Amino acid sequence: MVAMTIVACQTILMRAPFFWFPLTPARVSARSLAGFVLLCLAGLCLLVAAASSALAAPVAIEPGVVMPEVEVQDESGRWVPTTLPYRWRSTATDTSRRLTFRLRFDLPAVPTTMWAMRADRMPPDRQLTLNGQLLSGALQDRALVRRFALPAQWVDVPPNLLRAGSNELLMTLELSHRVGALAPVTLGPADALRPDFDRLVWFTVSLPQALNMAAAGLALFILLIWWLRPAERVLGYFGALWLLVSVRNMAYFVTNGHLPPAVSDYLFYAAQVFSAPLVAGFALAIARRPWPLPRAAVVAVLALMLLIGALGLWLDRMVLVRQWVYPCFLVVLCWVAWLLWQGVRQLAPLARRGMAVALGALVVAAVHDYLYATGGLPYLGMQPVLNHLMGTFWVPWVSPLLLLVGARVLLQRFVQALDLSEHHGQLLEQRVADRTRELQAANAAKTRFVAAASHDLRQPVASIGLLAGLLREQVNGSASRAVLDRLTESVAALESLLKGLLDMSRFDAGSVQVRPQRLQLQSLFDAVAAHERDAAALKGLQLRLHASGLSVQADPVLLEQMVRNLVSNAVRYTERGGVLVAARRRGDGVLLQVWDTGCGVPDDKQASIFEEFVQLDNPARERHRGLGLGLSLVRRASQLMAVPLSLRSVPGKGSCFSLMLPRVGAAQRIATVAPAKPRSLRGMQIVVVDDDEGIRESLRLRIETWGARVQCYGSVAALRDALQRQGLPQTLDLVMSDQRLPDGNAMDVLGVLQPRWPDLPALIITGDTAPADLARLQATGLRVLHKPFSSEALFDAMREVVPGERG
Repeated sequence: MVAMTIVACQTILMRAPFFWFPLTPARVSARSLAGFVLLCLAGLCLLVAAASSALAAPVAIEPGVVMPEVEVQDESGRWVPTTLPYRWRSTATDTSRRLTFRLRFDLPAVPTTMWAMRADRMPPDRQLTLNGQLLSGALQDRALVRRFALPAQWVDVPPNLLRAGSNELLMTLELSHRVGALAPVTLGPADALRPDFDRLVWFTVSLPQALNMAAAGLALFILLIWWLRPAERVLGYFGALWLLVSVRNMAYFVTNGHLPPAVSDYLFYAAQVFSAPLVAGFALAIARRPWPLPRAAVVAVLALMLLIGALGLWLDRMVLVRQWVYPCFLVVLCWVAWLLWQGVRQLAPLARRGMAVALGALVVAAVHDYLYATGGLPYLGMQPVLNHLMGTFWVPWVSPLLLLVGARVLLQRFVQALDLSEHHGQLLEQRVADRTRELQAANAAKTRFVAAASHDLRQPVASIGLLAGLLREQVNGSASRAVLDRLTESVAALESLLKGLLDMSRFDAGSVQVRPQRLQLQSLFDAVAAHERDAAALKGLQLRLHASGLSVQADPVLLEQMVRNLVSNAVRYTERGGVLVAARRRGDGVLLQVWDTGCGVPDDKQASIFEEFVQLDNPARERHRGLGLGLSLVRRASQLMAVPLSLRSVPGKGSCFSLMLPRVGAAQRIATVAPAKPRSLRGMQIVVVDDDEGIRESLRLRIETWGARVQCYGSVAALRDALQRQGLPQTLDLVMSDQRLPDGNAMDVLGVLQPRWPDLPALIITGDTAPADLARLQATGLRVLHKPFSSEALFDAMREVVPGERG
């Protein structure tokens, strides 16, 4: 209940407009702290006032006996009359001293109900006899131990021990307290005495224990924060210190512990020893200063103090040990107080005053408790309210208050640091977002520029390629043939570079779809060999592809592209030796490897070679070594197909690229394909729409050599005019249109022709490589041929769209 009350008060303080403040890194909320301190002090005063009022209330006992007049036995054995409350003070040599009190009272008759004896202050080490019979307790020889509390005592008195007339109660008390007291003793019916006694115990024992238990929970919470954030040393030291203080405060009220008295005494001493470095560490952390001594030296001093305490306990000299050790702690505390002041000075003025009030309250409580424990307070002669107020320990009441105040300040600083960190994080995120937008804009601009430049480059390259192929078929002279070969080689290099950019754009656009099927590796090897053998022979390299009867489940187009890029890369970077392509079984898969004897790749560069436009051994960016896109395309294709790709390489000796493919059962070997017929489009009527005159003429000349009749137009409007003038033939076999036209696109061309020829086959030719353009083209479902293209690719695409031949 107390813990819930503290949490509720904390919540109210956090939400109330008077106490709430904006969390800023520059200041601590002085108003919040001052209000919090005042509220805690007011609550503490109310609790003490309520406790004092309840304890001062008279107890109505009818019938009952209140015995302030007693007799005490002196050292000679004589009974000396005295009045309760009775006080005494012991020294370290009074370990065997005992006091015996005699109380006499008369009863008119023997009670019929259970009676009880209540004493608001009585040492727990006592023996009570009533009318010669043992009532409670048992005396034992024990050394003087530090018992802090003088709790109220309750003893049940059976009616059969009482008698009508005169009764005698003997109380023998061990002087286990250095300063002790015996309050007036009250006897009466248990039912009448119990309610007031329970209130007394609740206010003097249960409530301070509950407060310190709640404080210990808060200290554990602070320690948990430190555990999660070890850099918060202030919270760590503070939480550990107040956990120790709270546990020690709760131990003040333990009178019947299970530990031997000597062990309890040593544990209190050890708590004092450990509190010194915790206080020092907290002060150093809050003042932002390092430890003046090495950690090993601090640990050694602690171990020495504990060893001295153990030796004093063994020799029964704990009082002497405390007389020498505790002054050392006081010197440390003076230094700590100066450090704390250095740290507290960083707070706002009202916050400093709040901390000063809390620390001052703790100092006053400590001085009071010292005077109370040493007998310097004559509280027994005061009025009942002051008697109960002064005759108890104050530190267990005040230390939870100081803990709450200190925890609030420290947690505010912690929250402010988190708030500042969050603010900086938001600024960083904003900067990252701004930078990301800038990079995205720059990347989009770059993409648009590359797409535009690629489109403009593809137009003349496509025209040159078609014309070069056409001239090659018509020129027979060896000199002219050599020039055309050089021209064809240059055009092929340009087409290869532009094809790499196109493939990259297709991956960026997400238009590459995986269509896995059964594939015989031997057919793949034959295609790769036909494509790369000439390039290897020109460099004097041996290209070997081991025959394989294995079959895999893969996309044939993507896998061929991957292997061709790997082999082409190996040939490009190998000067001597050769390239080997092989496949073998590996568990349920097929391990396909491409080996070369090239320059190799250093370990720290192996990840970067799969990035775009990276070439390790081409500082001059030689044209014949490409753009550095081949391995990037291999990586993207492997990720798309979920095919593991790995690299092993030794610089100066060579590299090995490996692909792990899923294996399937061997398929029946495909029969040899009949030789292809000569290229012919004889009798076909074809319409070509392109705004580039060079492309139009190149296509017309190229297609007419294959026997087709071609009509060319430069725009959608020109095609529409020809249709209206009946300038088109009655039958059309194919329309070829550029995607980008001055007044439309290829779909607009189809929109003009399809009303008259609904099933007209179409082939789109384009130089666009932007990802968005590629996605739109894929959505049309039409066959697309990307510029530049060779004569062979053009014929194959036309035959794919119009497979038949007219007679």
